[in-house]
Amino acid sequence: MHLPFELISEIEVLVKGISLTAIKDARQSLTAIYKDVDNVSPLKSDALRLAYLIARLPATYAVVYKVLSEMRLRCDSVHSLLDVGAGPGTVLLAAQEMALPLASATMVERDPGFIQLGKKILKTTDNQHWICQDITTDLKLMPHDLVVASYSFGELRQKDRMKVLEKFWLLTNKILIVIEPGTKMGFETLKMIRENLLAQGGFLVAPCPHSQACPMGPRDWCHFSARIERTSLHRKIKDATLNYEDEKFSYVIFSKNKVAPCHARVIRDPFKGAGYINLQLCSKNGIEEKTITRKNKSQFAYARKIEWGNDFELN
Repeated sequence: MHLPFELISEIEVLVKGISLTAIKDARQSLTAIYKDVDNVSPLKSDALRLAYLIARLPATYAVVYKVLSEMRLRCDSVHSLLDVGAGPGTVLLAAQEMALPLASATMVERDPGFIQLGKKILKTTDNQHWICQDITTDLKLMPHDLVVASYSFGELRQKDRMKVLEKFWLLTNKILIVIEPGTKMGFETLKMIRENLLAQGGFLVAPCPHSQACPMGPRDWCHFSARIERTSLHRKIKDATLNYEDEKFSYVIFSKNKVAPCHARVIRDPFKGAGYINLQLCSKNGIEEKTITRKNKSQFAYARKIEWGNDFELN
C-alpha cells in the first residue's frame, strides 16, 4: 500500500526549503531516541518531528490501516475514536482513508508540536478534538466506541502499564486496539495485556483464534508484517535502495461484546513450493502446520491467495 497522495503532498509542503542533510541528521537522531526503549523521550524540535513524518509515519500508518481492516472485518461499526498517544494523528489518518463512519475523534498527545503537525496534515473537521496530556495522567473523558493505543505501551514504565490499560478499558465502549513493535519485547507486553483483558471479561477479536493460553514457545513471538511504498523523499533520507519498507508489528483487538474469532491465523510467511503450499497456523489446537497440495484444487487455489497474518478457514 502507499500513503494517500494528499498526505504525501502535505508532507512535501512542510519540508519545502529544509535541506536534505538537515532532515537526514534529524532522522539519525530520531533513530537513537527510539532505540532507547526504556526512556523514549518526547521529541524536542520541529526537525525531529518532520523526520518522523517522513521516516516513521508511513510504516505506522500501514500497520494501523491493516489492523483497522481486521477490526472492520469482524466487528460492528464504530462511530467515535479515542487515540491515546496519538502522535501526529496517524490512526485518524488511516481511519479517514478507509472511510470508517466516525462522528467524532479525540486524540491525546503529550507533544504540542505533534498536535500542531496533526492539525495541518489531517482532513480537519469540527468533530476532531486534540488534548495535550500525558496518557499516564487522569484522562477525564467520556468513553468512546473505539480506543487505540498504537506504539504507546512500550514507551511507558513497566509499573505503569497495567494501570494505564485499566483506564483505557474503562474508556472503551466497544473495541480496544493495542499495537506494539513486532519484537519479542513488544509481544511480551501484548501477552500481558491479553491475559489482563481476558481476566476482566474482554472478548478477544484478533489475531488469536481462541482465548486459551498463548501457545507460542519461549523463544518465539507472534508478529506480522505490513508493507508500505516509499516515496522518493523517504528513500533519500534513509539512503534506501528498495522502493518499499516492511514494518513488523504485534497487536491485539478486544471487544466489550462477544465476537466470533477467526478459524486459524497464518503466523508465518507461507512457503510456496512446487505443487504445494506449507502454512504455519495458530488454531484452537495450538501451533500446527498444514500442507496443501495441488491435488486439492479448491483449497490450493484458496491457499495461493493467503498471506502472513490472514485468517485461514480449516476444513
